[in-house]
Amino acid sequence: MNTPRLKSIRAAKWYHILPVKAGQMLEIHETVGEEGNLRTWKFKGLVIKVKKPNHIDGTFTIRGKAAGQTIEKIYPLSFSKFEKVLVVDNYKVRRSKLYYIRDKVGKDAKFKSIATAQDKGVDLLELAIEEAKKIQEAAAPVVESSDDVAPETTDAPQDAPQTTENTDTVESDTPAQDEAATPAVDTPPSESDDLTKIEWIGPKINELLHTAGISTYAALGDTDADTIKWILESAEWNFATHDPTTRPQQSKMAAEWKWDELKTLQDELDGGKPAA
Repeated sequence: MNTPRLKSIRAAKWYHILPVKAGQMLEIHETVGEEGNLRTWKFKGLVIKVKKPNHIDGTFTIRGKAAGQTIEKIYPLSFSKFEKVLVVDNYKVRRSKLYYIRDKVGKDAKFKSIATAQDKGVDLLELAIEEAKKIQEAAAPVVESSDDVAPETTDAPQDAPQTTENTDTVESDTPAQDEAATPAVDTPPSESDDLTKIEWIGPKINELLHTAGISTYAALGDTDADTIKWILESAEWNFATHDPTTRPQQSKMAAEWKWDELKTLQDELDGGKPAA
């Protein structure tokens, strides 16, 4: 699996995932409005929940006051309209979801601060952008210098006699082969295979697997289930519900070009898994 390649694509598409944690007091600078009337809206609040951290589809819930009313807002971790996400404070919490704070008032709603002077004022968006740049640099292909490549040489015998063919007088003793009589052999492609022939794999998943370096039936069959699941969950689209249970069996049949057996197996499947 080409994990650096997937992370590089995610970073290139502005998927800068914020390192948000529950218990942080944040000040969010968000761009709102339409073209010609854009403005910055500031919102300060406490992070009470983070769903799917370090994931493209991750979100976080922040609780604060706006216009004298206590509200809760849910933001994506990779929201492109953030201008700044400043850390105001960091509190000591023992839970990942601080729902109980909704029923607390006054002294009971206070936490112990554990933030240092270096932690306060840090822009989480800048940290996410720097992390994305590191991922892109790590995934960049290494270009070999032309000076390091040795020139190819061919060793041919110098004393070999030179012969000339006289096509007007000399006839070949070997009869010409009839190309039409030779049966065409259907051989699999050497570079990549059409993975859409496997049940549960469509054009989008096929493109995703090729991007991850899985481009043949053999490579698909050798890849473990956890790796396939990670690739599907890390995609821009929601493929986490797909079940590649029969993937190794189908891939082996396709790699051996047993299409009749593969068709029989797929007729018994339901969405890539055995029918109930």
